[in-house]
Amino acid sequence: MLKAWEGCGYYARARNLHRAAGLVAAQGFPQEYADWLALPGVGPYTAAAVSSLAYGEARAVSDGNVRRVLARLLGERQPSENWVQTRADELLDQDRPAAWNEAVMDLGATVCTPKAPACSVCPLRQWCAAYASGEPTAYPAPKKRTAAQQVQAAALLIGDGQAAVLEQRQGTLLGGLFGLPLQELTSQAVTPKEASSS
Repeated sequence: MLKAWEGCGYYARARNLHRAAGLVAAQGFPQEYADWLALPGVGPYTAAAVSSLAYGEARAVSDGNVRRVLARLLGERQPSENWVQTRADELLDQDRPAAWNEAVMDLGATVCTPKAPACSVCPLRQWCAAYASGEPTAYPAPKKRTAAQQVQAAALLIGDGQAAVLEQRQGTLLGGLFGLPLQELTSQAVTPKEASSS
């Protein structure tokens, strides 16, 4: 699986997909939200989407489009994941969850877009707090991104161009992948120049 996935990135997804496929092959496809959520790599959004769209279970989806629609409709500049899920659950049409979820996601994807919302044709315009404010694109405020961290490491080649020693990485940096032995450098680590002069 990892070889077929090579170069795509997100290797944990490949491992989870393989594990989930094994469970589905052995036990069949889940029929309910909790069982979808129990599969490796399946989160609340996917579990809610599949269980509502395929099986009619009353589960509200919460993705970026739903977040934007609800934040604008209700005038929330900084909606947390919990806030979005709670509002989505409250507004969900219990009798037609699949149609409701698709409608809200489609509204966010085609009308209530991030940079150029088509408020003039929006069916929610008369109830929309963001439209009433005159600044619909101010809702929701941009998410604060975690600053990228620079990591310096040294790799050791034991072998040649044909064969080399590989190790399976642990932790968050490339965890689970195989590669040359790697040591993250710290301010106290010896630099290659210092090592060659000692």
